[in-house]
Amino acid sequence: MWGILNEKGKEISPFLYQQDIKVCSNNTLIIKNKDWKYGVVSLKGKTIIPCEYDYLNEHTDTTYTYKKGDKNGILNMEGVVVGGEN
Repeated sequence: MWGILNEKGKEISPFLYQQDIKVCSNNTLIIKNKDWKYGVVSLKGKTIIPCEYDYLNEHTDTTYTYKKGDKNGILNMEGVVVGGEN
């Protein structure tokens, strides 16, 4: 399991994540929880998009592509679908 520490080694997010952590260009992290669901957190550990997606990837610096069940599309930084849902 992985967590997030600051530059001084202080824990800012608990060790709840699988090893698939991706640093995005907008200073967010795409993480995968123990249930193998993806979400997005800030570098300070604040949840931006809850871990409820089967797949997430950075699309632009303000959007992410996702897959959830049989749906996929594009989410904004608030987790709102902004395109491509099918």
